[in-house]
Amino acid sequence: MNFLENIIQRCHQRHEKPLRQRKTKVTPALHKGLPYNFTVYCAWRYPIRLYELEQANISFMPIGRAPQHDHGPSDFGEERFLNPQRSSDWDNWLWHAAWGIQVYTGTPSECNGTQWHDIDFKYEAICAAPDAVLTCVEALLNAVANPLLTLSKSGGLRFSCRIQNYLHPNTNEAKQYIYKHTPTSENPDHRDLHLEILGDKGYSRWDARYEILIGDLLNPPIIAKEVLFAPIDTLRAALHQPAPLRETELEPSAQTTSIMPMFFGSHNLNLAKEAFLKRGFS
Repeated sequence: MNFLENIIQRCHQRHEKPLRQRKTKVTPALHKGLPYNFTVYCAWRYPIRLYELEQANISFMPIGRAPQHDHGPSDFGEERFLNPQRSSDWDNWLWHAAWGIQVYTGTPSECNGTQWHDIDFKYEAICAAPDAVLTCVEALLNAVANPLLTLSKSGGLRFSCRIQNYLHPNTNEAKQYIYKHTPTSENPDHRDLHLEILGDKGYSRWDARYEILIGDLLNPPIIAKEVLFAPIDTLRAALHQPAPLRETELEPSAQTTSIMPMFFGSHNLNLAKEAFLKRGFS
């Protein structure tokens, strides 16, 4: 695909200079009593009406203006994530103040048994292994007839799709992320995230700082999970570096077993040893 020839350079340019958001456009009703028509500008000059998102079975919510209010409303919880959200589920004043939308991934945006997922290639992955990331992205694009690929505000790439019978927290947890373990003195568990699969109760931001490189937000491709993970597993083999197992996480055969002496040279200590052993301590 021709647009992939300079895609890495475009990722670097976008990381240095993100695009700006655009405010939601409100068209007044032509006749008294008719509702307002809200048009969201998302994915860089991509005007889309809220009722079009509803017709495409996409669950969404309004977001505020960056940088202080660059998030969704605060009055939502875990249960609300699981139900499809429409424009009428949010107060009109929120849409009048909106600067884009966030799409609920997973079951809320399900259509004909296929759940919405975003395969998010982070900018750190593009810097670490640009050829491997490009090979993975190209394989995903070639696997479907109507690919949807987006350039994010941070310079990463996002492949959006719907997958049948797959929600990653319930299927092979290790495939949720590709990351590199990079411990620091302050945070020994720190890691650089390379790839994230958004789904289940998560959500993905869509505003004018994103750019759709190919595809239609209202018509994401449908892909089988076996086809999806074939190139992802190859990328995972090249990039994934988890933290070394702690001693408590090792297999029993790999753990160090301390040898307890038969006698401690004290009657009381020997009695204490016997009491501990009877209670299952070693």
